[in-house]
Amino acid sequence: MSDELKMVMIEWSDSASAKEDVWLAYRHLITDYSKIKSVGFIVHEADDRITIMGHLADCGKDGPESAKGGITIPKCCITARYDLSASVTVTIVGGK
Repeated sequence: MSDELKMVMIEWSDSASAKEDVWLAYRHLITDYSKIKSVGFIVHEADDRITIMGHLADCGKDGPESAKGGITIPKCCITARYDLSASVTVTIVGGK
């Protein structure tokens, strides 16, 4: 990747619907909203929204900076945001 991308965890609220896909009396349709946690790399941010991608690759059908697993979250839905940093420890299994 040519750009250094920051990793974040976003906690946000989303709409929810009844679990049944059947006709219900509207009094039974009362539900709560969903509380979501999403983790990814920030690929775009504007005043009203943030776009994160969960997977980045240095090659792919769309060129050397391919990504997958993205979501754009309206900032009015965000309840918390955490900047993340990570380190990776590699353990060789089955080697000599």
